[in-house]
Amino acid sequence: MDTTTEEPTTTEIETTTTAQVPTTVQPSQCLDNVEGVNRTDATLDEECGAYSGTAKCIIPNSACTKIDSTWICRCSQGYAKNNGVCTQLPSELFTSKQSSLNLLESSQPGDQVTKIDFTEVQGLYKTKPVAEIIGQNSDVFRVQTVNTEMVIIALDKDLTKPKYEIFVVVSVTADGIVIRDFRHITITVNKDSVIREEIFIMDGTLKDSVVGLVCQSCLLFENMTKIDRDNIVTVQNDGVIITSKTINLNSIQGSTTIAYSTYVEIQQQFTSVTRANITIHIIRAEFECELPEDSVANTVVGNLKLNNPFSIDSSSEFQISGLSLTLGSVVLDYIEQSKVMKTLSISISDYTFDTTIMINVQDVNDKSPIFIAKPYNFFTLESAYPGLIVGVVSATDPDTNSDLKFIISPPDKLKINEYGIITIQSGFDSNTTSYNATVTVTDGLHPVTEFVTVEIEQATTSNLQNKFVGSISENQNTSRVIATVYITDYNNYKFTDRSAIKDFSIDLHTGQVKNERGFDREKETEREFKYTIVANEKDALKCSLVVIGEITITVTDLNDEPPVFDSHSYKATVSENAINEKLMVVPEISTTDKDLVSTVAYSISTNTNRFAIDSSTGTITTKLGLDREVDDHLTVEVVATDGANSATATVTVQVLDKNDNTPQFNSGQSSMTVHESSSIGASIGRINATDSDEGKNAEITFDLVSNDGGPFRINQTTGEITVTGKLDRESSETYGVSVFARDNGISIRSSSMSVTITVLDENDNPPVFTIDELKVEFEENKDCSNQIATVSATDADKAGTINSQITYSLLSGTQHFTLDSSGILKCKSTLDYEDKSFYQITVKAQDNGSPQLNSTQNVTINIKDVNDNAPIFESPPTAITIRYLSTATGRVIEVFKVNDEDSGENSRVTFSISGPAAEFLNIDSINGILRTKSDKDDGAYALQVIAMDHGNPPKETTTSVTVTVDKQNSNQRIQFTQQVINMTVKENHPIGPLLDSDVSSNVTKPSTVTLKYEIIGNSSDLAFAVNLDSGLVTLSKPVDRETTDIHEFVVRAKNQAQPTESDLALVRVHIQDENDNTPTFVRSAYFFRVNENEDISTVVAPQNIEIVARDIDIGDNAVIEFQLSGDGVYAECSSAFSLKNERENTRSIQLSKKVDYEVLKKCEFSIEAYNPNNRTMSTSVSVTVDILDYNDNKPVFTGQSSSNVFIVDLLEDTTINDPQNFGTVKDADSGANGDIDLTVTNGDCWVAVTKVQGTGEMILRLKENANIDYESGLRQQDCIIKASDKGKTSLSSTVTLSMILIDVNDNRPVIANPHINKSVSRDADVGNTIIVNSIPATDADSGENSKLGYSIQASEHYLKFAIDADTGKITLNSPLLSVQKDKITIEVIVSDKGAIQLSATATVTIHILDENPRPYFSQSETLHIKEHVPQLNGILSTVTAFDRRSGDALNVIVHIHLTQHEVKDIIIENTTGTIKFKNIDSVLDREGESHGKVIIGVIATDKGSPPKKSKTMPFTIDIVDINDQSPAFEKLAYAFKIPQNAPEGTTIGTVTAIDLDEDPITLYNISIRDNGGYDRNVITIDEMTGKITTSGNLTIRSGQNAIIKGVVFAQDANDTAKSLANSNFEITVEYDYNNKHAPVFQNTPYATVINWNLAAGSPITEVNATDADTGRNSEVTYSITDNSKREFFTVNNDGVISLAYQLDSSLGNDNTVKINLTIIAKDNGIIPKSSTTIVQIRITGENPGVCIQGAEHSKETKELEDERQNWSLAVYVLVGLLCISIVVSFFFVYKWRTSSPVIGAPEDTTNKKTYFENMEYDELERRKTVEYSQSNQAFEPPRKDINFTDQDPYQKPYAQAGGASFKTSPYDEPIPDLKASSDEPKPDYPVYDWESKATKVLPPVVPSSFGSSS
Repeated sequence: MDTTTEEPTTTEIETTTTAQVPTTVQPSQCLDNVEGVNRTDATLDEECGAYSGTAKCIIPNSACTKIDSTWICRCSQGYAKNNGVCTQLPSELFTSKQSSLNLLESSQPGDQVTKIDFTEVQGLYKTKPVAEIIGQNSDVFRVQTVNTEMVIIALDKDLTKPKYEIFVVVSVTADGIVIRDFRHITITVNKDSVIREEIFIMDGTLKDSVVGLVCQSCLLFENMTKIDRDNIVTVQNDGVIITSKTINLNSIQGSTTIAYSTYVEIQQQFTSVTRANITIHIIRAEFECELPEDSVANTVVGNLKLNNPFSIDSSSEFQISGLSLTLGSVVLDYIEQSKVMKTLSISISDYTFDTTIMINVQDVNDKSPIFIAKPYNFFTLESAYPGLIVGVVSATDPDTNSDLKFIISPPDKLKINEYGIITIQSGFDSNTTSYNATVTVTDGLHPVTEFVTVEIEQATTSNLQNKFVGSISENQNTSRVIATVYITDYNNYKFTDRSAIKDFSIDLHTGQVKNERGFDREKETEREFKYTIVANEKDALKCSLVVIGEITITVTDLNDEPPVFDSHSYKATVSENAINEKLMVVPEISTTDKDLVSTVAYSISTNTNRFAIDSSTGTITTKLGLDREVDDHLTVEVVATDGANSATATVTVQVLDKNDNTPQFNSGQSSMTVHESSSIGASIGRINATDSDEGKNAEITFDLVSNDGGPFRINQTTGEITVTGKLDRESSETYGVSVFARDNGISIRSSSMSVTITVLDENDNPPVFTIDELKVEFEENKDCSNQIATVSATDADKAGTINSQITYSLLSGTQHFTLDSSGILKCKSTLDYEDKSFYQITVKAQDNGSPQLNSTQNVTINIKDVNDNAPIFESPPTAITIRYLSTATGRVIEVFKVNDEDSGENSRVTFSISGPAAEFLNIDSINGILRTKSDKDDGAYALQVIAMDHGNPPKETTTSVTVTVDKQNSNQRIQFTQQVINMTVKENHPIGPLLDSDVSSNVTKPSTVTLKYEIIGNSSDLAFAVNLDSGLVTLSKPVDRETTDIHEFVVRAKNQAQPTESDLALVRVHIQDENDNTPTFVRSAYFFRVNENEDISTVVAPQNIEIVARDIDIGDNAVIEFQLSGDGVYAECSSAFSLKNERENTRSIQLSKKVDYEVLKKCEFSIEAYNPNNRTMSTSVSVTVDILDYNDNKPVFTGQSSSNVFIVDLLEDTTINDPQNFGTVKDADSGANGDIDLTVTNGDCWVAVTKVQGTGEMILRLKENANIDYESGLRQQDCIIKASDKGKTSLSSTVTLSMILIDVNDNRPVIANPHINKSVSRDADVGNTIIVNSIPATDADSGENSKLGYSIQASEHYLKFAIDADTGKITLNSPLLSVQKDKITIEVIVSDKGAIQLSATATVTIHILDENPRPYFSQSETLHIKEHVPQLNGILSTVTAFDRRSGDALNVIVHIHLTQHEVKDIIIENTTGTIKFKNIDSVLDREGESHGKVIIGVIATDKGSPPKKSKTMPFTIDIVDINDQSPAFEKLAYAFKIPQNAPEGTTIGTVTAIDLDEDPITLYNISIRDNGGYDRNVITIDEMTGKITTSGNLTIRSGQNAIIKGVVFAQDANDTAKSLANSNFEITVEYDYNNKHAPVFQNTPYATVINWNLAAGSPITEVNATDADTGRNSEVTYSITDNSKREFFTVNNDGVISLAYQLDSSLGNDNTVKINLTIIAKDNGIIPKSSTTIVQIRITGENPGVCIQGAEHSKETKELEDERQNWSLAVYVLVGLLCISIVVSFFFVYKWRTSSPVIGAPEDTTNKKTYFENMEYDELERRKTVEYSQSNQAFEPPRKDINFTDQDPYQKPYAQAGGASFKTSPYDEPIPDLKASSDEPKPDYPVYDWESKATKVLPPVVPSSFGSSS
């Protein structure tokens, strides 16, 4: 804080005591030597008596004081006790009593205001003094004592007044004495100059991002301190605010904070004065949290830790509670939405930010589990064993955190696991036909129960695979025969599905099937029924149940349903101004008629003048152009009728905006004003513009171009113009800017406006004096009406305003001077030089602005001396007696002294004499010494001594002296022998006696006379003294020869007894020089300059300045030599220059080598001047030589992409507001030589180029009128940039700026034909039918932006078609037979592949035709012929195809597809369908065809127009084999190994010979050629299998391997005349050390007894074998080698024998049956060893007497049971995945059905349908469980080749069918799988099963019995 003049005030001193208040306080002088009193000494605080007491106070400044009747020694008034003595107290604490200071209105409570120092008595009081503030506003401030000599004043409250007056009172206590003093402080509150900024940062902003700007010129950053609470931003010296780290609100305030405020405070260094306060708001763009779904309204979502007032959108569902955001009316339901997304608009300081609030809803267990796919009706077999899977129940829980558990009741027969899989717990009774149970599923809180029914069936022995069909018209309520399923020799017909009896009946004997009720074909489940029929063979046992086949019953349609719109209301869009444009209707207008045949016609009933509709397709088009700005929404009523019934739907048409309006500026915005004090970022005003369009077309972006470099920018969104730099009205008062407003449509439209910005003057310039200090001269005694001076100041603020009006006043010197308001300075009273020779006053110039600014000037008034004082003699003598005259010596007889109060020449006095005595006397004109000059007679002579000054005019004074010459009485006994006594002394001689300094030696006197010596006119300046008695001259003070080299004074020698008897002599002391002065340079520093291009030896400029040194010593002591020196860089400099000897003690500096400004811009070194006689006597001076730049460097470009070329990528959407840095340019010269101007030489260049001052970084900016478009203009432009410096001779460089225009994805694809109509037959082939070959489209962009991709928009039936993503080719993907419409409209989206994709839409309308169904074959054919046997006339067979409607036979066209290779000579006659050999002698070779078959694909073509082709019918030629092939070994030689300890019968290996004939019989034989030392019969071969086994002992006695060699032979047993095949073999017998022992059974043989009704799975007995080997050789496994034919028994690896299946009478008819099992125990040796035992099992009890047919009776089931343990885990996993899939599917279906649209997604206003309602009829048909009837799955053994997949086969293209691999036909017709069944509803014409369009992928099948929900 500034302080001003302080003036003293009063000080109070109070006296008190630390004890009780005294009754009297009477200090008394303690008297010494009181007569009659003998006093003792007393110190402080001791009793001293009362005047006549016994003691006295001996401490200085103490007094005997009476305190309460006792006299005690205490310190006197003004003193205090301190360490036993009395120390004087200060009379005041403050040296100045008044001060003033300034405070900013932004000062905050707690800020320090000032510090005040006060006087401390050292050691007297060390405790803190007491300080207080008094005055009217004392409560606004507070005072704090820092120490014993300082207090601090701080602000305690906010400042509310412009000025405050306070008194600070400080009290200190010393020895009971209180010293109190005060200071008066005036505090002026200045207008707030704190810069306040508010910036907003989005969470996630990267480090070093620019986020704001603060006024650079408003802050002196080098004197500032930054306080950043969270250390997140940095304020750079140019005022730019950047992030100091990546903003992570989680780490700053935690994950629960949505928005947060912090601050950066910039304070003036060393004070607490705030200069800038920057509030920073950090806001998340997205905020994510988790809340349970049962959260209530006041549940906190997140925190808004904002310092400034804020609000949220009033329409928001959220609410604010303090600084927390609560749920408010937001409802959380995990099932409805697991993630809730809401947009929260937060408004802070007139800015609004949108934050997406994402609430992850946590599920709460509040819902019950739900059974799915119920009711549960399963089936199994009578022979079902424990562990067999019966079926699966599935349940889901809408909650996600639930753990479902299943319980079945009763648990005796069935059990259920955690996955809902129900298995057999124990066997059912033999007569049980069904079993009921309940299954409960619970999530722990909510149990739900469902019934389960298990039907128990007999097993079938075979499947006749007959197909039966029947049909019945819908609504037929009376019972009638539908079909007959009678088969000869079978009766007791039944449905396997017992639920069938609700709908149909079957006669047990005739097989007639009748309906039991009427059916509605429109119901999904009543269109088709499939059942499996079983029957018994007549006269066969109950075990002979047979599946005779499957019946399919079709319900035919009646036309009884009206058309129904797919939606009651539609939304449509159409472009503005478009004529004859199709409306994009969502969903597409379509109707559904549940009848099979229906024709719908469309019409419109409203807005018929604007729209038209296609009566057949429902496509709506515009009749005329629509203006969105007039009508943005229209309504069209669409009527659909089938001739009898009609329906109505509403289409709401939204007119899509086209960019057909230009932004328009509001009026009255052409001029604006801004205060010049506005800080950076301050708003000037807002430019408003409007655009009648909407959306992007109406979104206006503002751009600003400053025509004259004004510091302004515009917010591109709001149009707000703000200040970007320091404004100075005095530099520029008006600015012109151009504002552009452009919309953001695809075709941008823009307008512009000129705006003039006027800077309003602020009082920001104080008056400025032309010079800092004014010096004037004014004569003393001059009249005060005369003007001393006129002070003058100027003010740069606007002329003619109060800001520039100046008033002058005096701040000091008002006692002697006056200054009027115009600046005229005068004196108040005449000035006297002799009183004061000069005055220094302070003048203030103050303007009248607000706040008032001022400046001061020091004025020095030198009083000019006037010669107004005459010299005055000092005690001049009136008489002089001369008794002795000497003309030779000029005796000194007197010295005259004068004083002149004037100065300068006015005070310099010259002496002269006149009068008679002047004849023989003279006087020294300078020192006034009067001497004799000649002899004179005795007598009295008058002498006038005149003292005259040198003033103008001069003044003089005369004194008269009577000079008496008395030679008669000239007994001058005392005489100086020399009138001038010379002495010498060295300067700096110590004070004391001088050598040869005794003047008495020069005096003659009588011996009786005692002399006294004195110096005449002695003064304090004289450095010598004379001893009064001895006359010894001494040095009384140091002498300096350089100051005075000769000292003169007059010495008087006088008679002590008679002082008038005396003589005078002049003593002249010569000072001898000593070398005590170092050389000195005439300048304190030298500054030179030299051009960098000067030659060597050039003397630096200015040449008139020389290096001059002086030494005030003399002689050798004054000799000077010079030396130039320097270190480091200075050494480099010193070597560049040398000294040139100009003359004595004078040098100049010259170049000793060339200098380069670019290397060395300035040289600083030193020159030393020294005395060579004493090197220590030296002085150095600094020399600075500025190397002046010579323009010898061209501007240099850096950062080029290639040689002198800058290559810059320029996006085509670049605007004038998108500057781009691309390189740097610098000039090594300085000043104008290094100042660079950049110009672009070619005027058509797209850009202008500027550079950043200081860094040289170049910036390109698009010109305002530049039009860059990648698609329509140049894609590259080269501009020449010229960089020129500003030297007198300008140098320049050029560089090429090559700009490559980069494509931006700004063009949508253009579809050549966006409306495509195509027709296709309803029975068109899947995969082979091309709907649209391509959809030509182009994109004007390039690269990835122009690459196109095609996709089909999701809509009804869109999955029926597939599209090539690259070409747009559309093919049929799924059959159309089930589509109940005559047209399908799909939308094809054509999208480019830009980063932000743009797309266009093509509409493809596909008309489905029914006029000509494809022909068909009634059956496939297989022909059997012998190989190599010619056919009669080469004819193989004749095939016939039929028309579906007429039944007529058709001509046949064939396309032959052969397996493995072509058979080119098989042809077909198109007219007859005859298939034959082209060459009638041709034959077939069975071995030359794959699998011995030739399969031909036959296609029939009808006579329609265009003709239609049938499905491909496979014609199979089965080639019958003849024995024409011989066996051949697979290998030319075989090699085997076997260990020596292999037991007899061990298999060594197998040799195989292949005979390609059908059912060949090959006989093998062996011949031993080298027996390896064994008997030749040691090995043998099985003649049927080729298996070679051991037949003897292979023990090797030699301890090494043995080898057996031989030949094996193969012979065709069907034709022994054929030659034999042979192959060599070699058998290596390996020596074995390890497996020496075979397992040995314990307690063999074994026997046990079981009952007939023993449950399957029960253990029977246990066998045990041990092996004496170790390791793996001792590990034993068991198997049954001789089991019963039905393999009722199993043994595990622990030797436990169990019952595998339920026992029945197939084991024997007696009640007691015995069975022997052979059990083998085998070890795990490399060559295993084994042993066997017999287990005797006796079955007792009651024989069931029946044959229980079960799955174990088939070979397939046997294999299944062998593998059951291996893949049961896979089944469990599969079922688990199936359950999960069902749960997930149900969950998403449920969510889809119940969920509301996601926030931000367009609302679907169509009527919501359930998942099943949206399915097509054919899709529903596929999902009918009746397709895979229970009977089929129950009675057909599970297939081992099942593909377990969880994918829906119906959502994928059909796989190619069949077992053979066929070559592709020209029509891509697949050869069908004859076993696959059709899943499509049948049309009204015959469709045969073998014509199925694809192979159906069967669902997973579990072992044995498996059910599905009915």
